[in-house]
Amino acid sequence: MDFLTIVKVGLQSAIIIGLVAAVVYFIHKRLIAVYADKPDQQFQRQMINVALVMTGIMIVVLTVPVYDNTRGSLLSLIGIDVSATIA
Repeated sequence: MDFLTIVKVGLQSAIIIGLVAAVVYFIHKRLIAVYADKPDQQFQRQMINVALVMTGIMIVVLTVPVYDNTRGSLLSLIGIDVSATIA
């Protein structure tokens, strides 16, 4: 791999991660504003945030250009984490 290809892949990865992080952040802030006056529904907001973050992580793992073995390992690790969280 030459230097230009490494920079291109790194920049592409940074853009994907930045966009996903920005979307998750703005939706999180919006949810806080919507549920601010609803103290009895805070658990619902927290579960929406957990699902949102997990979806963001999955999008990043699936779209960042990495080798198939690495992607499979990351997806397996996420699956184990989700299983442990539920159990």
